[in-house]
Amino acid sequence: MENVNKNPLEYFQSLLEKDKSNELKTTYISEIIEHYGSMIEKVDNENGIVTYWDFFYDESTDSQIEGLVTYDFNKSFNSTISSEFVKAKKSLDSIVLSISYNGISPKEFINIQILILKDLFVKTESLYLDKPIVKNAIVGLINYIQEKYLVEKIISINTSSPNLIDIEDYSEDSLNWDSLNPEDTIPNIEKLYDLLIQSPALIESSKEDFIKAFTMRKVTNGIKWLVIGKNGSFSKSSLFYFVEKLIEEGLITDVPSTLLNKKIHYLFRDPSNNRLKNIRQSKSTNSSNPSQKDRIDSVLNSIFI
Repeated sequence: MENVNKNPLEYFQSLLEKDKSNELKTTYISEIIEHYGSMIEKVDNENGIVTYWDFFYDESTDSQIEGLVTYDFNKSFNSTISSEFVKAKKSLDSIVLSISYNGISPKEFINIQILILKDLFVKTESLYLDKPIVKNAIVGLINYIQEKYLVEKIISINTSSPNLIDIEDYSEDSLNWDSLNPEDTIPNIEKLYDLLIQSPALIESSKEDFIKAFTMRKVTNGIKWLVIGKNGSFSKSSLFYFVEKLIEEGLITDVPSTLLNKKIHYLFRDPSNNRLKNIRQSKSTNSSNPSQKDRIDSVLNSIFI
């Protein structure tokens, strides 16, 4: 059984002593550079992305092949938070079990954890503002304890806020709507959805999946992009234009091109419901005047009317 003197929230208390984003990013990048040395192809210190060469086993030839690998600090950071979230829950459960096994009520221990988390939640209001997964983890732990161990909630948090996501529903491959006022996020996304499904529809998607796609959540079926090009085939150019216009207008958070391609692959489908292929290559031959350009411009201009 878990040591009852162990602190299950130690990782998050340390993390929230101050905003350590840049410090962690610098450390991680330095470790990658030190480990791979001359294999490094490119370093993007600002975005925390390192591209390096590595070797992989190829089953078809039964030999090693060389290929490029991309290390992304933000992806690694999110993965660590998710892992520590799970560890904290398991540790909490184990300590509660140990206390109860000794014939002692775990109520005092539980209340102390809630008070610690309340303090950490306050800190997330000013720290790691560009990394909502930290606040999501703290809120997730508060909800977990209150729902599992407390009949009456001690802390009331507005979990309807679009910035508070169930950490198990979080997806780094979705887009992030960028609102000055968080309360405007869902209404603006819903308005965009309503404009895009007006006949002739530019997309086909459930409203729920569409909202998830723009609030860093996992999608179920994705979004079908229905625009057809002048040649009668699916228009990737119009989709690229739509996403890039969202970034240009400051409606979604900008990300490096390679990560944006990954998000497009995850979220969007062609009219036959297939995931998009060869996104990077398609962008290189992108049209400057894609199909439905005027309609897309009109939709985006109408969001704030």
